[in-house]
Parts: sequence; C-alpha cells; structure tokens
Amino acid sequence: MNKDLKKLAIPIILQNLISFLSASIDTLMLTQLDGLSFSAVSLAGQIFFVVTLLNGGIASSMSVLTSQYYGKKEISSMKNILSYALWVTFIFNGSLSFFCFFFPETAMSLLSDDMELIEIGASYLKIVALSYLLYGFISVLMEILRSVHDVKFCMYLSFAAMACNGILNLLMIFGFGPFPALGVRGCAYATSISRILQFVILILYFMKKEATLHLHMKEILLPDLSLSRLYASAAVPVVANEFFWALGDSILVSFIGRSDAQTIEVYGIMNLLSQFSAITNNGLISAICIRIGNTIGEGEDVKKEIEKVRTVAVKAAFLSSVIILSYIPLLQPFNHLSGNTLSLAKFILCEGAFIQFFSCLQCMNVMGILRGCGDFRFGIWNDMIFLWAYTIPLAYVLFNLCDLSF
Repeated sequence: MNKDLKKLAIPIILQNLISFLSASIDTLMLTQLDGLSFSAVSLAGQIFFVVTLLNGGIASSMSVLTSQYYGKKEISSMKNILSYALWVTFIFNGSLSFFCFFFPETAMSLLSDDMELIEIGASYLKIVALSYLLYGFISVLMEILRSVHDVKFCMYLSFAAMACNGILNLLMIFGFGPFPALGVRGCAYATSISRILQFVILILYFMKKEATLHLHMKEILLPDLSLSRLYASAAVPVVANEFFWALGDSILVSFIGRSDAQTIEVYGIMNLLSQFSAITNNGLISAICIRIGNTIGEGEDVKKEIEKVRTVAVKAAFLSSVIILSYIPLLQPFNHLSGNTLSLAKFILCEGAFIQFFSCLQCMNVMGILRGCGDFRFGIWNDMIFLWAYTIPLAYVLFNLCDLSF
C-alpha cells in the first residue's frame, strides 16, 4: 500500500472499527440481558442497516465528485455537491425516521411475525428513530472531511461517540445509581443521546475549526444548482443500487425473522461478525474511491493507482474470512450455544466466511475502483441480476419449500 493511500485508509479503517464497536455495544450488552431482547434489537437493526446503505450511497456518490474537485482545488463546487447530498439525506432519512417513530410496530412486522419480538423491537425503534436522521447528516459531513483528507478528526469524534454510547448503555440498560434499568429502551436512549452529541460537536467543528471549506448556512440551504444534474447522474444510480440492495437484504432477513428463535439468534451473531470482518475492506473502499478521485482531478494516470490496490484487495478479503472462522471456538463459551443451535451456527459461519471473501473482492472493485473512476451504473445491474433474479427466489424456495432443520 502506497503512502498516500495508507494515510487515508488507516484512519478511516480505525474510524469504521470504532463506529462498529459503538453500534455493536448495544447488542453485545443485550446478550447478557436475555436472548429475546438480543433477537428483537438484531432484527430492528436491519432498519439501521438500510440507513447505512442508503447513506453510504449518498456519501460515496458525493465523495467521488468532491474528491475530483479537491484535486482541481474547486472548493465552491465541493460546497454545492455537499449541499445536494445533505438535502437528499434529509429526504430519505427524514422519511424513514418519521415512519419508525409513528409506525414502529408496522416496521417490525415487516421483519417478523413473532408478537413478542415486534413489541420489544417497536419500543426500541420509536426511541432511536431520530438518530437515523442525525446519522445521515453525520455520514455526509464526515465524508466531505475525508475528501479533503481531514480524517483524524473523524476518527477522534467516532471514538468519543463510542465512549459516550458505551457508558450510557451500561448505565441505562442495567441501571446504576440514579439511572433505572430500562433494558431495550435504555439501549435506544443511549444510542440517540450519543448521536445527538456527535452531531453537535461535528457542527461546532465546521463552524470554528475546519480550515478548507469554510461552510456557511446559506450555502447549505440555498446552493447553486449549476451542478445538480452532474450530482444526480452520480447519485441516482448509486443510491438506487444501495436502495435495491437494502430492500433485497431486508426481504432475506424477513425470511429469517419468520424462522424459529434459534435461527434468529444465529443470524444476529453472523450479522455482527460479517460487519466486523468487513471493516478493513470498507475502509479501503473509501480510501481508494477518494484517492482515485483525487488522481483524476489532478490529471494523473489512474491505472497505476488501480494496480497498486489489487493485491491489497485480496489480502483484505482473506482477512475478512479468517475473522469469521476464528470466532467458531467462541460460540459455546461466549454465546452459550449448544446442541442443534451450535451445529447450525458453525455451519452458517463456515458458509459465511466463504461468501465473505468474494463479497469483499466484489465490493472493492465495484464500490472502490469503478465508482472512483466514475462508473456508477455497473453496480446496480450486477446487484439486480444476482440478488433479485437469483438469491431472493432461491432463498424463498429454500425457506418455504424445503426442510432445512438440523
């Protein structure tokens, strides 16, 4: 890995690790509470997964353009692209936050038909709904900082948010001193409070310390629309790609949510491991996309940059698979699994490790290299064909017509 890519990638990877730990603290602590709460929040977490995918698409489409403009030193154009991204985020995340706040039971019923899981998950969603909107703004603002290579502040802020979330989770889930034990609702309150503090600090940083963009509220609320078509040409295919991927993945999760409690618990474990194992890969994707955009903006040869990341991509994919496999010995002592549930978990983890290797390679090429070069359309056709024409129909057949019990 060359020095420029390493300077970008390492802080982003660390930030992704911190963000994952912050998001995972909730479910990890709930495993010590009871299995039903863990399963309910794991299913409700699928809605946040949709949020992360949509905002990832909005932020990455913005990042490709802003990285090129940063290479050209066109700061005013970067501000316009940022404003478009924030408005799109407000529309998408605001709608989802509204739905989860006012109709949490309906949202949970899309993922499961178990009334206990729906009730517990709905109590979590109603409280955490506002944080989805704030998360979107935070994602976009942090991505613009990455585009101008201001990556250390993002890492420090993520660490502070993780510490705040962890402490509040400990106090509010189990109760301590003046804090009552709120269980799942405490988990939601902790997430929402830490997200609010993270957003406030980020805004203050842009107002007082950020030294490249010098943002003003008027520029965000009333942008110059001269680049709107250019942003739309990048954002529409990327956001559509992430939306249909998130929708397809939610359909797959809804199949699992209608399975037995053991299967749902195993899914929650695999889901956490999958996200954790992809941290390095996702950090590299962001760094590669930014670096390729800078290279194009500076008018340099992008082929050399692409050649440098190919070996790194294979190593990151292999590491992801190893992480999943290494957790198998911990299933019994840490998650207290035994019998058929333990056998199912071992099978799912082995299968997941195999899939993760190729998934990471595919994401590195489609979301890192191709998007960085400006090819936004290949990804949506690739996902539409393999996810919607193959994976979902096959999953439906296997879950509904075949007996897969262990």
